[in-house]
Amino acid sequence: MTSHEMIKFVRDAQMVDSYSRAGVSDDNPFSESLFGTIKTFRTFPGSFVDLQSGRNYFVGYFHEYNYSYKHSGIQFITPAERHYGEEKKILDSRNQTIKKFYETHSHRYTKKCKEFSPYSRGEN
Repeated sequence: MTSHEMIKFVRDAQMVDSYSRAGVSDDNPFSESLFGTIKTFRTFPGSFVDLQSGRNYFVGYFHEYNYSYKHSGIQFITPAERHYGEEKKILDSRNQTIKKFYETHSHRYTKKCKEFSPYSRGEN
């Protein structure tokens, strides 16, 4: 993690380099979570032949992660949809569809239909 190439990559990406170790109380949990997510993402190759192939992979990875991948933790919308204020419109549309289906097929359900609501900024 202290190689010159890694430091250059971190600075090129406009991130702040850190030499904290896992399990250290002042470590950045958001960075640790990101590394864990990257390593378990369905297309992660495990290693790269060279620096440029790694950079190319992450361009696609971050685009898919932010604009295509529907995250369960934010009610199956993309981070971009949430960031750009489309969350309420998407969830309202989803609620209307679910409600319409529920009303038509209420005999299939034992509970009230699920309703999605936008998170307030303080919740996450």
